[in-house]
Amino acid sequence: MLVGNKIFYYRKKYKITQVELGEKISRTKQYISKLERDQLNVGVSLALEIIDAFRVITKEKTFGMQMVNLKVEDIFYLKKNIP
Repeated sequence: MLVGNKIFYYRKKYKITQVELGEKISRTKQYISKLERDQLNVGVSLALEIIDAFRVITKEKTFGMQMVNLKVEDIFYLKKNIP
């Protein structure tokens, strides 16, 4: 599954809108849409922001009763730096 598809999948799974996700990572709804369609590359810092946003939004929506247990590796591919 492509990175954009995974972002879309988890966003839908946790009932998070593109606007909500965008607001948490200081991006527009259009930017999130492009990420989900794999039209943009995601760097490490943005990947961490997205994972954190999923956690925060879910916690807020459930009044602290549910915590997303996502790891960066669940959505993003991590490659070792090969010399």
